[in-house]
Amino acid sequence: MVYLHPQTQQGPLHHHQLPQAPLRPASPGGPDYQKWPPSLTESCHGHQTQTPSVKARLKFQQKLHCQFDVDHKGAKVTVEWHKQHHGERTKLFSYNRRTGQTQGSGVGLRAFAAGDASYTLASTMISSEGTYICSVSVNPLFARVDINLQIEEPPHVSLNVGPSLSLMEGNKRKIVCEANSYYPRDVEIIWHEQDPVVLGAPHPRSLENVILSYHRENRDMTFSLSGFFYLQAALRDSGKKFTCSVSHQSLKVPITKSFTLIVEEPTNWMLYLAVGSVMILLLYVKRSYLHSAWRKLAGKVI
Repeated sequence: MVYLHPQTQQGPLHHHQLPQAPLRPASPGGPDYQKWPPSLTESCHGHQTQTPSVKARLKFQQKLHCQFDVDHKGAKVTVEWHKQHHGERTKLFSYNRRTGQTQGSGVGLRAFAAGDASYTLASTMISSEGTYICSVSVNPLFARVDINLQIEEPPHVSLNVGPSLSLMEGNKRKIVCEANSYYPRDVEIIWHEQDPVVLGAPHPRSLENVILSYHRENRDMTFSLSGFFYLQAALRDSGKKFTCSVSHQSLKVPITKSFTLIVEEPTNWMLYLAVGSVMILLLYVKRSYLHSAWRKLAGKVI
């Protein structure tokens, strides 16, 4: 019998793929196995399932597991890996035990001897997405498993201000929340404001004057997006907490970044100018008085 077992990197899937068919030719009077090629049956609690799916981060090593069992030693097994994406099919690896010929890379032949035909991607990229097909054949039998690889990269979130922002009353500042280097493209940026805690727990409110930039595609095919607003400093807003929340399918919970606004009263520059002028005048008068006294003293000495 030949059995093909797909797994994720974390362990077996909750699908059990067991293509079953004798590897020996049909005996006289028995079933004609030439007309009965083995199929890959997937079951989960008795229901048909979809193609196994694996999610991977960018620039990580990813192993796509494919194990097989043959009921007798020395079987002339052929193993192939293909990738299919957007209608294009590419051969990644092939090995024929009968001829000993190997094409491509990604499968360890030492592990292959133990029935492990797993394929390893050294470093995932956006272009690594697609359906990977592991096929094992022992003439005239054939079995395969499809594994759908999806790339998910969480965003890096940052603000253009620190944990606290001090502004003079009446000043205006552009506040930017950046979500960088995420994949796939769909992401949500929401800004909230929250009053200082005085009595009870204040409820955050969504800001309505937020502007979203267009999606920017980076060189590595990830995306970036910013959500910003213009903050006009008012004394009544001092102590408010502003929070940017970013949601993406790669995240279990949104990423949040916050800052607290501190508003200061404007300085009375006229008062400082008047005090400074008086001080300069007093210094001038004192200098003139001392100069006059020194001249009188010098005249008496002569």
